[in-house]
Amino acid sequence: MRKLASIQKITEIVPIHNYSRVVLATVLGYKSVIKKGEFKVGDLCVFFEVDCVLPRKPEYEFMRQHGFRIRMVKICGVFSEGLIIRLEQLPQCEILKTMPEGSDCTEILGVEKYIPKSLPRDVSKYAAIIKILRKIPIIGWVRNYFKENMEGKFPTKYVSKTDEDRFQTMPEKLKLLIGQEVVCTEKVDGFSATYLMVKRIIRLPLRSKFVYFSGYRNKFDDPLDKTEIYHISQTKNIKAKLQKLLELVREKFKEEPYHLKGVAIQGEIFGIGVQGNPYKVEEVRYNVFNIRPIFKEQIRVTLSYADMLKLCQEIDLDCVPLLQKIEITEDFIDKMLKEVATRTSTYNSKTPMEGFVCRVEGQKSLTTTQEVIESFKILNPIYLMKYQDAYERRMGLRNE
Repeated sequence: MRKLASIQKITEIVPIHNYSRVVLATVLGYKSVIKKGEFKVGDLCVFFEVDCVLPRKPEYEFMRQHGFRIRMVKICGVFSEGLIIRLEQLPQCEILKTMPEGSDCTEILGVEKYIPKSLPRDVSKYAAIIKILRKIPIIGWVRNYFKENMEGKFPTKYVSKTDEDRFQTMPEKLKLLIGQEVVCTEKVDGFSATYLMVKRIIRLPLRSKFVYFSGYRNKFDDPLDKTEIYHISQTKNIKAKLQKLLELVREKFKEEPYHLKGVAIQGEIFGIGVQGNPYKVEEVRYNVFNIRPIFKEQIRVTLSYADMLKLCQEIDLDCVPLLQKIEITEDFIDKMLKEVATRTSTYNSKTPMEGFVCRVEGQKSLTTTQEVIESFKILNPIYLMKYQDAYERRMGLRNE
């Protein structure tokens, strides 16, 4: 799981040309601007990643003008990719000092992940009527009951959440992958949607053999909402495709000594009305980036890109396009950062590419550990500077 705030060590400090009061510090693989003399190499700090939302407390008051959110910014001619704070500056310092390097302190500090307010939205033609119905006490109570029992209930025992780790968080792990091949696809600026079908443990009369889920990260569909997730489910006939996919996956793994009980599809929704549609496509699209077989034995299975593409073609769903296959080398990070900054989107040549998603190929496909690197993302700082918050600024949705 992504560590939004963690205890980390300053590994490098370098001067910034023409600036004497600030320097560029390295934490993990991130570069951040700090005051000169505030830290030295080897010091421990609390590092806050981009898209952290800090609690509105006195110790973070200096972030009020930025809405208490950590963004990618350009300072003194260099990109700053996070916030570095001394342990002693925080009220929880005594606890933080007992925590070893790498410890996750997201929960202790009350940090949350930034979620765009526009996602997902109600696209039903009856949205106005539903809004009125929600105000009726009994309907409002039922809705609140479902909301309370569904939000935050992402079924992680079946499939992992879709927030990729950035490569900067895993410099040491990447060194272990030198010599292995990764498949690079385009990261699209939209929001992820998960569709999942699992066989019921206990089947009562008149009940379906399978349980069907659809939702966005930590929240599955509210029964009264008709979002883009619902729209894709209906227009693409996702339930039928999941049933067909289940049979295809069962055939593929028929020689394995495991019991298949379900399957999940994860992909990105983008296009009209989503994040301001930076690609200017004329419809709402859904591109699959992960297909996950679900076994009774809770064994994690990583399909290769080729297998995923073939399955998508058989169930008539679009798969994220392949950009390149590349071997991880010593200079992989620097090379990919330079390349992503020059790329434009495959969906619109006038739009900078948001980034790469790299899938690790050539490792064992069956694993029970969560520590194996299956994929990671490399973001384009030029895209982030140009498009982050662009939609919310236009719609007046930001709370500064």
